[in-house]
Amino acid sequence: MSRTIKFAHAGGPEVLEFIETEVPAPGPHEVRIEVKAIGINRADSMWRNDKYVESPIFPAGLGYDCAGVVDAVGKDVTDFAVGDTVSTIPAFSLNKYFTYGEVILAPDHAVVKHPESLSFVEAASVWMMFITAYGALVVDAHVKADDFVIIPAASSSIGLAAIQIANHAGATPIALTRTCPCRKPNGWRLTENRTMLICNERSFQAHCLGGCRSVSVASSDRGRDLDVAAADNCSATNHPQETILRCHRPIGVRWSLSPLPSRS
Repeated sequence: MSRTIKFAHAGGPEVLEFIETEVPAPGPHEVRIEVKAIGINRADSMWRNDKYVESPIFPAGLGYDCAGVVDAVGKDVTDFAVGDTVSTIPAFSLNKYFTYGEVILAPDHAVVKHPESLSFVEAASVWMMFITAYGALVVDAHVKADDFVIIPAASSSIGLAAIQIANHAGATPIALTRTCPCRKPNGWRLTENRTMLICNERSFQAHCLGGCRSVSVASSDRGRDLDVAAADNCSATNHPQETILRCHRPIGVRWSLSPLPSRS
């Protein structure tokens, strides 16, 4: 028997309960995992509140990310064996699979072997954030060296992943945060290793929405002036993110908006 966390109706954390379940043998292309650690994501909360891209079928499990040890493999599974150390990636319907349990089933296409350098906790904590940021920046925006990447909510898990991915691509992240400890009057601060600009969100939006023509930016080993926005191109009546996107598109600043798809 395995303790599994499930919920019978949508709501806050109080709807979650432990259920003793018998986990069946894995079917074709399935892997059974003895879970050592789980990752908790915003998607889990949205799913629990019935505000995600699909509605839960009750009683429902939850969770995309976990790390553990392969307990059994199903027919046609060729890449994994009993005893392998693995983690899951968010690539399945939560109505079919979930990770909040002591023993869980997962489709083999959503299971990966993680590096020995990662602990179970670390391996369970990285996939959702890095896949989200990688898809936006690398797959969609094709970020490259010398690009500037605007990252709202930069202290969030996805924001931190986006910073690392942008750095890896040779781009300069512009990290926006409401709690920036900026010392300069214009609200900009360059990190000590000169790989990232940090800016208070209010200051950045003021530059864009207020029609400021340029901000002096120093990144890596060079200085560069960015024509942030012309007054006739920006309107405070627009959504701030849409405005920033439009104003920066001509000057090589990359931005990817990834709204959740409609259920329809």
